[in-house]
Amino acid sequence: MNTRLVCFGHDEMLLVTRKLILDKLTRVEVVSNFDALTLLVGNGSLDLVVLCHTLKPEERERAIKLLAQRSPSTKIVCLVPVTDTLYGDIPEHVCTATSGSAENLHRTVKKLLGLSSVPVAVQLLP
Repeated sequence: MNTRLVCFGHDEMLLVTRKLILDKLTRVEVVSNFDALTLLVGNGSLDLVVLCHTLKPEERERAIKLLAQRSPSTKIVCLVPVTDTLYGDIPEHVCTATSGSAENLHRTVKKLLGLSSVPVAVQLLP
């Protein structure tokens, strides 16, 4: 499978957890700064980018603009905190998912990548 999926956020533990969840679907790369994301975008098209809720609104908006300019076919999932509403302007083409739900993230990414044959069951151990 040659699908390229990237998770971008600032919490290393959450990035590792999301990588473990999404590695069941495809190979996942994680980045924690904008320069690393820019480098990955420059190295070829990305199929999907997950913008974690640990990003500041201006970081999220900057990432969305970068992807729109350099990789317009990239699908974007923007995670939002369970206890929060959407903050800032999120373009209509960007999907949102509530953070804190491994199954919700897995299902959303699976749907966007068109991976219907992959099982959806995800369980995180305490």
